[in-house]
Amino acid sequence: MLQLADILKQGKQCRKMLVEECRNNEKELNFQIKDSLIIQSWNALPRHPSDVRPASNEPPPRHRVDGHRWKRRYPGLATVVGVGLALCLWPSVLASYLGDPSKYRPTIHYSPPSGFMNDPNGLVIKDHEFHLFYQYDPYAPIIGNVHWGHAVSGDLVRWVTLPVAINETAAGQAFSGSAVIFNNSLIAAIYTRASETKQAQELAFSSDNGRTFQEYKGNPVLDRNSDSFRDPQVFWDERTHEYKMTVVKARKHQVLIYGSRDLVNWRELSSFGPAGILGIDYECPNLMRVPTEDGHYKWVLAISINPGSPLGGSGTQYFVGDFDGTTFTPDYYETKFVDFGKDFYALQTYSNARAPLGIAWLSNWQYANFTPTGDWRGVMTLARGFGLRYTEDFKYFLTQKPVGLENLYRREVPVGAESCSVPGDKALEIHAIVELGPRSRISFSLLSENHEQLVWGYDANAGQAWIDRGRTFGFSQRFFTDKMSVAVIPGTTNIDLHAIFDKSTFELFLDDGTFVGTCLVFFEKLPNCLRYSLVGDGRVTNLTVNVLTP
Repeated sequence: MLQLADILKQGKQCRKMLVEECRNNEKELNFQIKDSLIIQSWNALPRHPSDVRPASNEPPPRHRVDGHRWKRRYPGLATVVGVGLALCLWPSVLASYLGDPSKYRPTIHYSPPSGFMNDPNGLVIKDHEFHLFYQYDPYAPIIGNVHWGHAVSGDLVRWVTLPVAINETAAGQAFSGSAVIFNNSLIAAIYTRASETKQAQELAFSSDNGRTFQEYKGNPVLDRNSDSFRDPQVFWDERTHEYKMTVVKARKHQVLIYGSRDLVNWRELSSFGPAGILGIDYECPNLMRVPTEDGHYKWVLAISINPGSPLGGSGTQYFVGDFDGTTFTPDYYETKFVDFGKDFYALQTYSNARAPLGIAWLSNWQYANFTPTGDWRGVMTLARGFGLRYTEDFKYFLTQKPVGLENLYRREVPVGAESCSVPGDKALEIHAIVELGPRSRISFSLLSENHEQLVWGYDANAGQAWIDRGRTFGFSQRFFTDKMSVAVIPGTTNIDLHAIFDKSTFELFLDDGTFVGTCLVFFEKLPNCLRYSLVGDGRVTNLTVNVLTP
C-alpha cells in the first residue's frame, strides 16, 4: 500500500515535471491544477458511505466511470498524481476537508450530513410531509456518482435526512427530476437516467412515503436517443385531467412539453425556445401557475442555464405568459432572472402545493466543488412562495417571500442608535423599512472581530440595491464574484430590506419580495456586530433584528 510520504514524494516529482514542461504558462497551470486535478484527487480518495442505505437490491457503483486509457492501465498512477498534486499544490483543499464541518453549516437551511448536494428534485407533499429529494454524491464532497438524496420536513425549516432514495446504477446516474402523487397513494418519481452516451427519462414508485422506490420495469418511459435530454418536471393538469411534463433538449436550448394519462405513455405537445439568455445548456425547467396581485393567474416558465449567466456560471431566468394545456405562450420574450445574486439555481416547485412553493440550490457551478465546508458541500435556499406584481411598464415581476420562518423561535436583539451585537453562529433575520430622499443611501453591514464585512443596501439616487461579500476572508476563488446589484422600479424611495443570514448563506428580499438576491458568504471569523449607515436625507422607520432557532 502506498504510504502518504510516498504519495507526497511522487506527487512533488510529478509537479516538478509538469511545471518544467509548462514553465512559460505557470499561472494557467496553477488554475488547471486547482480546478481540475483536485477533482481527480477526490476520485482517488477512499469512499466512506457508512451512512448510505441503498433503496434497492442493486448495490450502487463504487467508482466513477473513467474513459482515460492511462487510468485504466495504470490505476495506481492516478492515485499518486491526483492525491500528490492535491496535497502539494493546494493545501487549503485538504484543510477544508479536514476542517470543522459545522463552522459554515446553516441552522435553518438544509444541507447534507456529508457528500455533495446540488439540484432540488422531487418536491412533493404527502401525509403532512414536505419531501426534498436532491442530487447527491454520498461518497465525496464533489460532483459525481449522482444519486437521489432525501430529506423530509413538517414545517420547511426543520429537516430530517433519510437514506438515499434512488441509486446510481450500472445504467447510469440518477439525474434531476420531479415527483407527483399517483393514484392518491403512491409517490411517483420521474427522473433522468444518464450515462456517458445517453439521457432518458425513467419512472419509479414508492408505497412507503418515499423511503424506498421500485423502478418501473418498462423503463425508460421517454427516450429520444439523445445525450442531452434531461430534467423532467411533472405536474397534474386538472383542466385536461392528465400529467404534463416539461423537459429540456439542453444543448439545443428547447423546453419540450409532453402529456400523459398514466406517466408511462407520453406524447409531445409543443416546444418553447430558444429564447432568453441561452448560455451553454438549458437545464431544470419549471412551469408553474402563479397568482397575480389583482386576483388572477398567469403561468411562469423558469429555465436554468449553465454556464452563461450574466454574473457568470449558473443562474435561473423566467418568462411570464399563458399555458393552455398544450403550449406555453410568453407575454414577451425578454427574460428576467429569478434572483440577482450569484448563488441561485435549479428552482423547482412542489408539484401538489395549493400555491406555488419552491426551493433552489444555493450555489454556483463555477465554484461549487471548492467551497470551504469540510466533508459536505451544498445548501438549499429557504422555501419561497411566489406571486406576480404588475408594474407601470406593463410587465410582471415574480415576487418571492420566505416561507416557514413563522415556525421558528424568535429572540429579538436590542438595536442601538447605529449598531448592535449579534451571534454570528445563529440564523439572523434583519428587517428594515426606510424612507429615503432622492439622493440618499442606506447600507447595513455584518462585521467580524477581524474587520470582515458583509454589506448590503439601497441607493435611491442610483435606483439600485446591492450586496457586497468582497470583504470576507473565508474563501477566495477567481469566479467568486464579490459584488451583486439590481435596478429597482424607477423612483423608489421608500423600501423594505428583509435579510436572512445563516452562517454561510445570505438571502435579501427587497420591496416586499419584488427583487431578491441570494449568495454564499464565508467569514473567516463569524460576525458579531450589525451596523447601519444612512447617507443623505431619510430615516429608518423600523428596524428589527431577530435570532432564529429551530
